[in-house]
Amino acid sequence: MQVRQRDVTFAPSEKMIYNNSGYQLLSLVIERVSGLSFEQFLKERIFDPLGMLETRSVPSDFEIHPGMATLHVAQPDGSYRRGIFPSEEVRGEGAIVSTLDDMLCWLVNLRGPHKVGSDESWAQMLAVARLNNGLVSKYSLGLQLEQYRGIDVIHHGGTVFGGNCQMLTVPGHALDIIIITNGAPVSVSELANSVIEIMLGDDLLPL
Repeated sequence: MQVRQRDVTFAPSEKMIYNNSGYQLLSLVIERVSGLSFEQFLKERIFDPLGMLETRSVPSDFEIHPGMATLHVAQPDGSYRRGIFPSEEVRGEGAIVSTLDDMLCWLVNLRGPHKVGSDESWAQMLAVARLNNGLVSKYSLGLQLEQYRGIDVIHHGGTVFGGNCQMLTVPGHALDIIIITNGAPVSVSELANSVIEIMLGDDLLPL
């Protein structure tokens, strides 16, 4: 489908659109430049150096791995069906299978000091885009930078069939929050903000 596209959706820096195709293409670029499969590159260059030994990139959503939680999609009659991303070539758009402990290792690295990536590369990762009309996007290279009640927050949530999550860090307070659901009808971003309010109440601006 991507190969069939012959033109851009809009001129560079005119708008911002979130799309999984960009992550898929970047994954292929990593493979061609490194000479490694995307999965092996992540293991050797990111997961192993950070001690994320229970994390892997799984290209097929049909695979079963030990300890993997099942995704649940609610049905109109109150029952549930298993959620699945029906693809055998998932990469940067959603292939990572991990644990809470491993994801906390990632957030520690994000805040620094960095075991993976240099200060310069992380500054580039966190640089937001300014559009041609002057508006500044809150979205950087795979991360969102915002303020919540006066404090800086870096986050990126995710949604799949039958699951929802939010991974968030408040770098100024070394507060890391990870919330994962597999079918619960809740807003994980609102839950994460509630945790911020409970933990940092006195440091937040009034609502």
